[in-house]
Amino acid sequence: FAFTTENLVALPTKYRITAIKEHLGNILIWTEAEMWHYTPSQGEVKSSGRLTKVSDLIGCLSPQSVAKTAEGVVWVDTNGIYITNNGLQHKVLSAPLKSFFNEFITNPVTSYYQRSGVADLTNPLPNSFYRFNPKMVNVAHSPSQDILLVSFPGEGIALVLTQNKWAVWTFESNVSVDSAATPVPDVGTMENIKDAYIIADDVGLFMVGSVQSQNLTDAAVTW
Repeated sequence: FAFTTENLVALPTKYRITAIKEHLGNILIWTEAEMWHYTPSQGEVKSSGRLTKVSDLIGCLSPQSVAKTAEGVVWVDTNGIYITNNGLQHKVLSAPLKSFFNEFITNPVTSYYQRSGVADLTNPLPNSFYRFNPKMVNVAHSPSQDILLVSFPGEGIALVLTQNKWAVWTFESNVSVDSAATPVPDVGTMENIKDAYIIADDVGLFMVGSVQSQNLTDAAVTW
């Protein structure tokens, strides 16, 4: 029925907290434009530890935009992809993809068949370039495949790092067909996997796709 002290830590920031991750017994805290490192104190009361501001330029998008790997903690903000192995220093992983965050990158797959040399502009056309889209950005690490995947469902792609090289995985085709009965290749796109969201564990690599929708027919009110 008694408390020795207030066991909480106030973060001196004007921004809301966007993500928190434990690393090596410490706590990494991000806002939309800052990164903090907190070392808890020993004993029952954890609030008398050390709080250090790591950066006032680098933040994090969301809890889904942070993941642990064998090398450290990886996260994404509006300017790039970063990694830290001790929580106090960080390295930019996305340096080769700087233009993706600042401007755009072109679609690596640019060759496709055209029926009669003409594209029907009434058809949905494939993206010829990609740019940073914050919608549902997710970071996943697959230990079994030893790859890091950063999926951007809003763009229909994933940026994949393996053996220190980046690749682009796209989830839409550059060719469409009229029908299964008479498949005539034409410039267009087939989005068989919509809003691709990649997840991984120690065993395998998985994907959640498509947009879920439901029509409520009762008198329920939803928010």
